[in-house]
Amino acid sequence: MKRQTIIICFAALLLLLANCSQQSPNSPEGTVVTIRASLKGLGVGSDIVKVILKVSGDDFDTLTHQLQLEQGEATAEIEIPFGSNRHFAMSAFNSDSVVLYQGETTANVIAGVPTEVVIYLEPQVTMLRISPMYSETLLGSTDTFKVMIHHIDSLFGIALRIRYDPEIISITGVIPGDVFSSADFIFFPWVDSDYVALGYSLQARQDTLGVNLPQGVSPRSATIAEIVYEARGLGPTTLNFLQEEGKSPKLIDWQGNPLPRQEHLYIENGEVEVYGP
Repeated sequence: MKRQTIIICFAALLLLLANCSQQSPNSPEGTVVTIRASLKGLGVGSDIVKVILKVSGDDFDTLTHQLQLEQGEATAEIEIPFGSNRHFAMSAFNSDSVVLYQGETTANVIAGVPTEVVIYLEPQVTMLRISPMYSETLLGSTDTFKVMIHHIDSLFGIALRIRYDPEIISITGVIPGDVFSSADFIFFPWVDSDYVALGYSLQARQDTLGVNLPQGVSPRSATIAEIVYEARGLGPTTLNFLQEEGKSPKLIDWQGNPLPRQEHLYIENGEVEVYGP
C-alpha cells in the first residue's frame, strides 16, 4: 500500500487519494492515507477539542477515526478500501461535546486514480462568525470578509462591533448582506478608528390600527454584511466581535426580546494576515 498525504484547502478538507501501485481498480484492498488538517485552514475556531471522521460504504463497516489535535493541527492515519460511493463525514466538537461544525460528501476511491474529496464544514449551532475565518491578503490590495449568522430564529434586528488593527487594514466599504434582503430594512454601518459597527433591522409592519405585526427571519445561514478593506501594513490582525459591557452583539426579535431565546450564541472571530509582494 502507498502512503499518501492529505492536502488542506481553506474552509474545506481536500483529500488527494492516489494509489500508485499496480493493483486492479477492483481490488478489495485499500490505501493508507495520512490526514494533516489545520483547524484554522478548515475554517473552525479554537474551541474545537475533538474532530471525528467517518468513512463508510456498502461493502465494508463504517470506519470511525478521531483525529489527534495538537497546536491547532488535526492528524490521523486511515486505511480506506477502494470502491465507489465512499461516504466521508466529519464532525468537530467543543469541550461540552456539542457538534459545532459538520460536513459530508461522497466520492469514488479507485486504485491508481487520483480522487478529490472535499468536505465543507458548516456550523450546526446558533453562531455569529467571520468568514473566512482566516485569510491572507497582499499588501496594498483590496479584499473582503463577511459577517455571517447561522441557525437563528425570528431575527428582527442586529447590532454589533468588530475590532481590528488600523495599522494592518483600513475599512473602505460596508455592504448589507442577504439576511433581510427579502423585506424592507434599515442598515446603518459606522467605521471608527479601530472598529466597524453595524446596525441592521427590518422595518416594522403595522395593521390598519397601527399595531406592529409579528415578523422576522429564521435563516439557516445568511450574511449580515460584507466588509471591504485595504491591506495597509504587514502582519496579522484579529477581527474580534466586541463583547464588552454594553458593546456585545445584540440580536432581537420583533418585540425587542434578546435572541437566541433558549440556545447559546457561539461567536467565532477571524484573522487577516497581510503579506508583502
